[in-house]
Amino acid sequence: MNDQDWNQRYLDGRADWPPDPSQRLAEAVRHLTPGSALDLACGTGRNALHLARRGWSVTAIDFAEEALKIARERAHREELAIDWRREDLLAWTPPEAVYDLVLICYLHIPWDSYRQVLTKAEQALRSGGHLVILGHDLNNITEGTGKPKYTEVAYTADDIAGALTRCKVVQAYRDHRVPDHNAADRPGIFQIDCVVKAVALQL
Repeated sequence: MNDQDWNQRYLDGRADWPPDPSQRLAEAVRHLTPGSALDLACGTGRNALHLARRGWSVTAIDFAEEALKIARERAHREELAIDWRREDLLAWTPPEAVYDLVLICYLHIPWDSYRQVLTKAEQALRSGGHLVILGHDLNNITEGTGKPKYTEVAYTADDIAGALTRCKVVQAYRDHRVPDHNAADRPGIFQIDCVVKAVALQL
């Protein structure tokens, strides 16, 4: 989907996640010392807000202006200073070697495009910086919550780990868990995600 499709989803309320963070993301960053963070495809800002609450200096990127409107309003209510930017991740180039943490959470686009984003994420990290990637695992389509709808935009932890060239993979695994939201609507359904954590190498 393009940015207009996503804008309409946010306007319709079909993609407005609550402001609490992904449980997996919160666990992944719990023991990290706050520094500079880049949240790629931030949506309505749930993870960027969490990082800012914990003292991180956050830059958050998304191509859907309607999502960023929600994110900005939430940050304003909490008096959190976050640098929200409307950018197309495939056209935008981040500054190199400046971030202590880069997130990519639930970005589902064709694999060739996804690899471009991975490359940019690695380049944005300073040596020793952390890369955290979360997404619906390919198996989630048939064995979990059914997301994403198409296999062309799904992947596995091994796919992601194998595509990284500037980072050392610390963890890459498939995770089964009750969904963060709307779990009561579908009792007994598990969300199957892939989780990758890596550290930028000294170049």
